[in-house]
Amino acid sequence: MNVAVLTTGFDAPHVDLIAILRPTESVSLYQQIVGRGLRLAPGKTDCLILDYAGNPHDLYAPEVGSPKGKSDNVPVQVFCPACGFANTFWGKDHRRRYAD
Repeated sequence: MNVAVLTTGFDAPHVDLIAILRPTESVSLYQQIVGRGLRLAPGKTDCLILDYAGNPHDLYAPEVGSPKGKSDNVPVQVFCPACGFANTFWGKDHRRRYAD
């Protein structure tokens, strides 16, 4: 078995642990690998992602946690109404367009 055999074209929704042991320079490949564990399945409540290669730090902006889209995007923060958690993502800050 090689290191890429379970990265694409593999469907096992019951998977609840992903251990990544190699680096990748491809954001889409990393999202595919992690996505294998994030699929919903009966009785599944969570998935543990163990990345021993440091991919999130190499592929994502640490202050946001996702790839930056367009060059004019800025970190936008939205708070969860249920728990108050601050979700930060890349986007356009439309608040600057409107008067307070």
